[in-house]
Amino acid sequence: MVATGIRNVAKFDFIDRPSDENIAAAIKQLKLLEAIVENDGILELTDCGRRMVTFPLDPRFSKMILTSKTYKCTDEILTIISLLSVDSIFYASLSQREKFAEVREKFESSEGDLIMLLNVYKAYKNVKGNPSWCHENCINSRNVKKAITVRKQLSSLCEKIGIKSCSCNKETIRIRKCLASGLFMNAAQLQKDKTYKMIEGNQIVKIHPSSCLFKALPSCCLYTELVQTSKFFMRNVTSIWEETLLEVAPLYCKDKPIQRFQLVPVFESSSVNFPHRPEDYENSKKRKR
Repeated sequence: MVATGIRNVAKFDFIDRPSDENIAAAIKQLKLLEAIVENDGILELTDCGRRMVTFPLDPRFSKMILTSKTYKCTDEILTIISLLSVDSIFYASLSQREKFAEVREKFESSEGDLIMLLNVYKAYKNVKGNPSWCHENCINSRNVKKAITVRKQLSSLCEKIGIKSCSCNKETIRIRKCLASGLFMNAAQLQKDKTYKMIEGNQIVKIHPSSCLFKALPSCCLYTELVQTSKFFMRNVTSIWEETLLEVAPLYCKDKPIQRFQLVPVFESSSVNFPHRPEDYENSKKRKR
């Protein structure tokens, strides 16, 4: 709205007006993301905000793309955001539940669900979307292809504002820092009863059972989505260090009760071995036979 010239959002005559609380929360988020500044109720876009408007995305994801240039992980961030923009890239019927749990372990990461999605994408690209591989690994190739299309569009927009392709390779801490630059308001800390308390609002939440961190219980984590059933559950969870939050969002965190716990490693490694070429995948099938 600010980008279209509406500078006093609080007094705008909405057809279906959001609550004052929701308007205030949206303005607060944009301020914390450094997208806008406010003077006497008048909102103005910052340079960062004008660049964020380039992308037809949630402001948090747009900020992550801009920050990816600093952390040199633009390729990975574009992939993650694209995969989040489509329906699940996994599929499993009731009869395949056990198989699905087994094959998903190959992609899981101690760093969380978003790194797991990145692992799946890399493996898919390495075998060039081999249909047999997709079937054996319960991968919905149609949704992956949709994500690839979205990624190309985002990459094109990046080029228009001078963000070049770059990869952090195996330095996934760069990815997690970049994720935190947009998701710091979606952080939660582990409590003694194994629940989590959101840093923003102190809501008690849990990690969703579908997360690869469901049993890991990292001391601090980020999430992209909060769903409510009988309880509140975090989805698309990423483990993060408290120090990283303080580093990427110091102004936000300075008045927050951020405690420091020691992370308990539950995976031996977050690395995954992928076939490098389609023929490697075919050869591995022959060896299994």
